[in-house]
Amino acid sequence: MQASELATSVKDKVVDTGTAAFDTVIDTKNLVVDTKNAVVDTVALATDTVCTITKSVVSFGVTTAVVAGGVGLVVAAVTAPVPVLIGICIVDIMTMAYAFKPNPLDEVEMRAIKRQNGRLIEKLARYGAIPATSLIETPNAKFRLDMNNGTISGTIKSGFFSSSDIQTMSTDDLRSVAASTDKETRSLIEAYLKFRAAQESQQAS
Repeated sequence: MQASELATSVKDKVVDTGTAAFDTVIDTKNLVVDTKNAVVDTVALATDTVCTITKSVVSFGVTTAVVAGGVGLVVAAVTAPVPVLIGICIVDIMTMAYAFKPNPLDEVEMRAIKRQNGRLIEKLARYGAIPATSLIETPNAKFRLDMNNGTISGTIKSGFFSSSDIQTMSTDDLRSVAASTDKETRSLIEAYLKFRAAQESQQAS
């Protein structure tokens, strides 16, 4: 083989190698672009899904049961009577939950709740499973606490406001009852008034 033919052959091989390399780079580039697009599509899908879930959570609000579960309290799907002291603790948890509505809670917020309400949570944890619907009765009042719906209903059992629905009574009337009743009823009504204030504040925002 002459020198000129050898040079041409080597040149052709170099060109072929270069072309193959160039094609490989193009293919790799296309693969990267395709992968990037796939990642973008996946992120977009995930974002849409998260937004949908978040909107769903926001629309329903944060129930007391969700908050209770988040801080390690067990909520049983039953309706049962509870001692007045435990009932007041549950009202306090419900008040706290209302303060966080309608935003979904994250781990940081849950830890903050645990720190701020450590004794309350510990007391309820020692009690055991908390009924999803708790019934509380004192000498002069009867309350019903619904943790899933975040509502408190009840009636006054004696005195001028006997048979009155606490949900329709004014704050001043409830304070009047609290000032002239037994200790347990007074404590329960005072806890309920705090709950009502949190409820009204959330509804106004």
